[in-house]
Amino acid sequence: MVILVGFSAESPLVIKRVACNPPLFLLIPMFVFSLASPLLAQQTAVPRWVPFSARQVQHIRGQAGGAIIDAEVSGVFVRDGHGSIYRRMTPRSHSPLLLYGDDIAELFDRPNNVSYWINYTKKTVKVQNGRPGVEPQAGALLIRETFDQFHAGQESLGQRTIEGYECEGYRVPDPSWKKHFAEVWYAPALNFLALLAKTQLRSGHEVTVQVTEMHAGKEPDPGYFRVPPDFKTHR
Repeated sequence: MVILVGFSAESPLVIKRVACNPPLFLLIPMFVFSLASPLLAQQTAVPRWVPFSARQVQHIRGQAGGAIIDAEVSGVFVRDGHGSIYRRMTPRSHSPLLLYGDDIAELFDRPNNVSYWINYTKKTVKVQNGRPGVEPQAGALLIRETFDQFHAGQESLGQRTIEGYECEGYRVPDPSWKKHFAEVWYAPALNFLALLAKTQLRSGHEVTVQVTEMHAGKEPDPGYFRVPPDFKTHR
């Protein structure tokens, strides 16, 4: 039996009859960022975004229809000094299943609060206000006071070094699934960026997201934040 796994900016990721929407490479970041939004709106300090260039690797493991799922989505992940983000992810399978999907990227222009889904396969760009699936204040710049308030009462996992950065770990509850917790490790030196997160989907699939090959402090290539001028734009 062939199991199909795919994703695009316009359609959900499907593992046989198990659907995941939004796209796989946004599942963990959206979950982690959206939890903090009520407190982010209250903070008054305006520290600086730390720019970086890195890779983001996301694994999904589990079973569907009796077949083992072991898939990876990975690619470039950069942020500039304005907090804008660019991620271009490519799917790959480590198990006998067929992966399909367009070559897509997410570009979030933070100063203008606009998201661009760039489909390099179809040469199209989908434009949306804000970040789909993320509350308006979600993913804003965190300061220590706000971070501590957000995690008050949550189980601390201590500290560990990831990619050379001291990180603080917490078991973060999923508000839409009260019995479920995600393990998330944040780097204070990178504006509390989540460098490692592990969670489980309702379908039972385990998802791990890790930021690797981190190079921080230098502005990434500005070309990442330009929409291809010859691509067809739609909303």
